[in-house]
Amino acid sequence: MSTPDWQLDLLGDGYRQHVLDLGRDPDGEGPVSAVLVRREGRPGESAGGAVLYVHGFADYFFQVALADFAAARGLAFYALDLRKSGRARSAGQTAHYVSDLALYDEELDRALAVIGAEHPGRPVILMAHSTGGLIVPLWLNRRRIAGKISPVAGLVLNSPWFDLQGGPVPRWRPCGS
Repeated sequence: MSTPDWQLDLLGDGYRQHVLDLGRDPDGEGPVSAVLVRREGRPGESAGGAVLYVHGFADYFFQVALADFAAARGLAFYALDLRKSGRARSAGQTAHYVSDLALYDEELDRALAVIGAEHPGRPVILMAHSTGGLIVPLWLNRRRIAGKISPVAGLVLNSPWFDLQGGPVPRWRPCGS
C-alpha cells in the first residue's frame, strides 16, 4: 500500500482528506472514488486505537464534535465518505446510488488498511449511522466469513437503518411484483 496523500479537508485546519480511487463504477457512472477524512492529532493527544465513522443515506461526514469526543478519549478519528456521497460525489453521478451494498466493501477495506498502517496493532472501532448502520454490519459479516476480522474491536450503530418505518402496509407487495 502506498503512503496516503493527505490534503486539507473542507472542514479546515485540523482535518485532512485522502481520495481513494476506486476505478470505473460498476453501475456505469464513470470513475468513482471514496474520501477518507482524518482528524489531525493535537499536541498532547495520543491514540490507543481508532474510530472509523461511516455516514448514512443522503449524508457525509461533518460532525467535528464527534471527532473531538473520540480524540478526547484517546482514539484517532477517521470518517469515510462513501462513493457518490459527500466529498466523493462527482458531476453526473446519482447521489448515494449503488446497485449492491457489497460494492462498498472495497472502500471500507481500503480505509481500514490505511488506518491499520497508521496505527499498527491498535484496535479499530467502527461507528455507523443510518444506512451506514446497515452497510457496515453486512461488510463485517462478509469479512468474518472470509476470516478477516482483525483489527476491528467493536461496532457502534447510531440509528441503524434495518427496516422500513411504519406497519405492514408499506412493506406489503402483491405476489409476482
